[in-house]
Amino acid sequence: MGDMTKFNSAIEYYIFNVLLMCLLISEIFIFFYTRSKQNRTEKIDTRDLGTKWLLYLNFVFCLIISFLCISQKAPFCIRELTLPAYFAKIGMLIIAVGICIRI
Repeated sequence: MGDMTKFNSAIEYYIFNVLLMCLLISEIFIFFYTRSKQNRTEKIDTRDLGTKWLLYLNFVFCLIISFLCISQKAPFCIRELTLPAYFAKIGMLIIAVGICIRI
């Protein structure tokens, strides 16, 4: 997935892809786990159902935007943008910490 030339090494590219897949799997797991937990409880709190769905839609919307920004449909200046290497390392660290916090 993506363009390997945007990363400094193949190792960073594969680490990013593994972390992204772990993030997606953990979000899907959390979604189904909390949904099954709601089905088991008798009383469902209906005051805050909109916030949960807004978070899900925001997650999907951000993924769609990130995929569109690396596709050929993206403007040339965005497609050719390469950030310094430490941005990738910081981003991968934030993804890993986020997965640990959410699970």
